Amino acid sequence: MKRLIMGMAGIIVLVLAGCDLTGTEGGGNEDSLIIADGVIDENVTWESGKVYVVEDSVSVEGDGRLVIEPGVVVKFYPDAYLWVSDQAAVIAEGTQDAPIVFTSIRDDAHGGDSNGDGDLTRPARGDWDQVYIEASGSRFVYCEFLYGGGGSYDSTLEVYGSYVTVDHCTFAHNEGQDYGAFDAAEALSQTIITNNVFYDSEKPLLVGLRYSLDDSNTFHDPDNPAVTNDYNGIFVDSYALAIGEDGPSITWEETEVAYVLDSTLTVSTGYTLTLGDDVVLKLWGTDTGIYLETSEDQIVNHDGSGVAFTSYRDDMRKGDTNGDGTTTSPSDGDWEGIYVDATSSWASWSNIYYALY
Repeated sequence: MKRLIMGMAGIIVLVLAGCDLTGTEGGGNEDSLIIADGVIDENVTWESGKVYVVEDSVSVEGDGRLVIEPGVVVKFYPDAYLWVSDQAAVIAEGTQDAPIVFTSIRDDAHGGDSNGDGDLTRPARGDWDQVYIEASGSRFVYCEFLYGGGGSYDSTLEVYGSYVTVDHCTFAHNEGQDYGAFDAAEALSQTIITNNVFYDSEKPLLVGLRYSLDDSNTFHDPDNPAVTNDYNGIFVDSYALAIGEDGPSITWEETEVAYVLDSTLTVSTGYTLTLGDDVVLKLWGTDTGIYLETSEDQIVNHDGSGVAFTSYRDDMRKGDTNGDGTTTSPSDGDWEGIYVDATSSWASWSNIYYALY
């Protein structure tokens, strides 16, 4: 349904937008304020030192290419979004000293008081919709994604059927209860997600089974490590796809938080899931487990130091992932187990906890 909704929005933009995406100059603070709404289907640059305000939507499509320079602030009104499709791309490469910020129109801390209301409003989770990518090749480096996720699918950055690079970015103060602040569930195998920081959002990250994830991402506020996320884990969309079905064997190496599954993960014949030491998988539901088509060896390093397979309610391993404090505790049967189809048997490793089998 979402793909239809987004497509209809693009048609509306094509019909109604005749504005110049280099923008209309505004005033109200020390930064140069530019209103940016409509279609980009050619090469356009958003320049350093300026604030670009999206009141409705910006659609980068066809062979369009939007380059966003270091230090640019992009502010969104409620329900506003940036959409990238066809063969288009967004190249948003900031620097450590001059990051690119995607944020709420109410965020006076970045780019000044752009809505001109003084202290009457303050930014909050869900103030604007999202950046939606369904065209391969976009790059986001040293970017900040703040106060987003206000759309019906509640992610602030979503990648669908395409690949991106997201490196040294910050995701903070976002919604994401259902799909995570960064929804990469449908991202393709060339996707790179490295060196990013996630904090003060609902769920930080939703991943798929087409690409690997290393141990370079951070899931707390670097300036205040006590600030994490409401549900502090990497949530895995394993419902509709098996490892190897539409991509390569993959590796998971994140050790700060657990990988969380609420549907069965399948590893296809000829493919593997490699786990780094200290990686924890948490599973939830009596019909949720891990299904190996050929052998136990399809999970490489399943007996590695610190590796564990456990319940979503298990706060002793990688913390309170389900965000309910001491309200719940793990028990046997919280999840199904690890099944090997070729031998019709259940794995009995010593690092499997609270499984039914």
